[in-house]
Amino acid sequence: MNRFTNNRLGAREVVLLLEELHKRGYERLRFFGYVSPNGMAYRVYLAHQDAVAENGYELWGRAIWYTSVGINCCGVPSEILADEFLYEFADHPDLLRAKAEDHEYVHWFEQVVELAQRDVFLSPYSEYEVSSVHKGYIATTGSKDYHLPLPPLSPRPYTATPAAQIWVNSASQVAERLHQGQTDKAGVSYYQGYLSAVAALGRDWRERVVGYLHDSTEDTPYTLDFVLTLLEETAGASLSSWDKADIERALRLLDHHAASSREDYIKSIVASPLATAVKLHDLKHNMEISRIQSPSPRDYERIERYQREYAFLSHYLRPPFYLD
Repeated sequence: MNRFTNNRLGAREVVLLLEELHKRGYERLRFFGYVSPNGMAYRVYLAHQDAVAENGYELWGRAIWYTSVGINCCGVPSEILADEFLYEFADHPDLLRAKAEDHEYVHWFEQVVELAQRDVFLSPYSEYEVSSVHKGYIATTGSKDYHLPLPPLSPRPYTATPAAQIWVNSASQVAERLHQGQTDKAGVSYYQGYLSAVAALGRDWRERVVGYLHDSTEDTPYTLDFVLTLLEETAGASLSSWDKADIERALRLLDHHAASSREDYIKSIVASPLATAVKLHDLKHNMEISRIQSPSPRDYERIERYQREYAFLSHYLRPPFYLD
């Protein structure tokens, strides 16, 4: 892996790498690139389509690979780069799932390849906080000014493999056990009326697991290590190192006792796309004033705060350069 990990790739090489991976059947791998805010580098993420935002381009979840590249190429053929990429990330669960058809996206990406051959690259952020994506296209940088239509959207209803669903079911059982007897602000069962509702908003199994468990250390006397051990014991299996690290980090960030203030707590969450996604699900549920009979002025004030926090997290989830 010396060439892949040590040589400084060029932006064109990364585009050609993904083109080669598509040819090998990994059609659900997606590309997200943009010029860094200081204009000194081109930042590139390769991710499974499920990690991409609803607009089809920007990143929502975790990437398989991130790099910061220059324009000058190191001269390694795309076939060799693809061999080395597949070797390095052979055990990554998102790469394994990416070997599936997505012909519409592959056809769209052919335009990205054509532009890259002319040293023209996608970069939706014309300013630090402005994205052309909201206008329905992706801006570019390079020898000419092109506007590329957004990628085709792939319908993504919640699905999970039987193995992944075991983790969701186990998290549900753990949450029901740990929060037994607790009620939410509306006076209904904390597990049935709240945690189950938040988990149901999850777009993949990890979001649902964290949705069930996100208050497990905040509202119970148990430690995170205990909760994760109980989860694995209930499932009768061990989480992969990738997934366990992702879930553990999200749960730590979602425990507001670890932050000095509510404001710091919300700001810290953006360090994890998984935690951010689950907190958005949490806030969406909490903003439903219809859950509360005869809401008081204090309830309305709290919901206004939730609305501000939702807007903040939605904004920060979109541009990954906030997270670097």
